[in-house]
Amino acid sequence: MTVYYFTFSVVAFLSFMYCFLSGYQKVVIGRYTVYDENKKRVYLTACIMFILGCIGAIRGETVGTDLFTYVPRYFSIAGTTWENLVYFKESWSFEWGFIIFCKLLSGIFPSSIQPFLIATSAITIYGFYKFIAKFSKIPELSIFIFITYGYWSNSFNTVRQYIAIGLLSWAFVCWQEKNKIKAFIITILAISIHASSVVFILVFFLDKIKFSKKAFQVILIITIIIFLTPRSFLTTLLSFTSYFWYADRTGSGLSILIVLTFIFILTFIMKSRIKTFDNKIDLWLWMLGIAIISNVMALEIGLFERIMRFFLISLFVIIPDISYAFRKKVGNIIIYGSVMIAFGLYYFLVLLSTPESSGYVIPYYPFWESVI
Repeated sequence: MTVYYFTFSVVAFLSFMYCFLSGYQKVVIGRYTVYDENKKRVYLTACIMFILGCIGAIRGETVGTDLFTYVPRYFSIAGTTWENLVYFKESWSFEWGFIIFCKLLSGIFPSSIQPFLIATSAITIYGFYKFIAKFSKIPELSIFIFITYGYWSNSFNTVRQYIAIGLLSWAFVCWQEKNKIKAFIITILAISIHASSVVFILVFFLDKIKFSKKAFQVILIITIIIFLTPRSFLTTLLSFTSYFWYADRTGSGLSILIVLTFIFILTFIMKSRIKTFDNKIDLWLWMLGIAIISNVMALEIGLFERIMRFFLISLFVIIPDISYAFRKKVGNIIIYGSVMIAFGLYYFLVLLSTPESSGYVIPYYPFWESVI
């Protein structure tokens, strides 16, 4: 647990400090500029994310539940021919992109799982770094949410999905920088790694669509209707797909739904104010709205909790936006204090309360230490 306490403490301190400093135009101590509203803290953001990536890269091969599946399958792929990969594709639920990725990597490093953990951690962290550095007004607070809401620790576990989310985050940055071909290629790679990534294509279409009062009302109405819909009806619809085996799993809970809905309503109320410094707020509201609809469906069917995760990266921008909107007022500290307490409690009392709830990312140990 030491590594999690350490990262939480450092990032909480930095995000609190910069939330406080955001109330000033510029802060200089001696000859050093500690804060400048007109300059992004790219190097600090990169440094923090690099450390998080390294912690993931050097973890032992049992830190994360799904590694119990990934490790033997990685070595199975390493020990077979390219022709026999068809067998693994038909036997497992892995997509072709991920199987080929493992085969290429294992061709260079056939006897160690560590290169796999290094590569997957690097891809995931890099994608999230690009997204946060590009869009967040307070990147330290975004990283705090990235850690405490479970994105970082879950990347130790559901490896394929988090590679895909990282790639899609990067693809969207490329899209915003007018590099459409690169964005297209990265998106295709993400879909080849985890097929559910296809839902993220919605983001590219919603990018230029205004989030109106009517859209806000429709999302709330859909959420209420789904919440009142009998579970049997939802499972019947799922039975017509290849994902019916998810019908017996539940996903995100009611408390998360309530919190997300509150953030959604608050953000919509503050939309005009936020738009003065973030012209993407309409898109973030669309993404959060889709996440809420997925969340309410996940109360009964766990598959939708995974869909929700693709769109909840909007929280890395929305919550800092809300705090930044109050940057010259006492409300900024109140908002950040509430965020730190709420996400901190969730992180330690829910996510890391037991090895099971953490997805067995605890106990953490580096690869050079053995676990008895």
